[in-house]
Amino acid sequence: MTLHIVSKSPYQSDCLSNCLNVIADDDILLLIEDGVYADTGDWQQSLASINATVLILDNDSQTRGLTPSFDTVDYPGFVTLSCDTPRSISWF
Repeated sequence: MTLHIVSKSPYQSDCLSNCLNVIADDDILLLIEDGVYADTGDWQQSLASINATVLILDNDSQTRGLTPSFDTVDYPGFVTLSCDTPRSISWF
């Protein structure tokens, strides 16, 4: 299991696209910073179609005025995910 952390908007970067090419069904995708914009438009549908768990950092979503379509995690939850997942990849 791998924690994939995407921090860039899919509308300005290929990070999410590259991540989705390698993500496995048992992985976790965490959208942070401008990565939370993936929870909009066509990207939202793309994320809904993968088998991996998709999470959104709640504070970043709120800061950008978005209503999350996926489960959210707070900062302590982010730390827990980082500690409990054997591997992590930051996409930026």
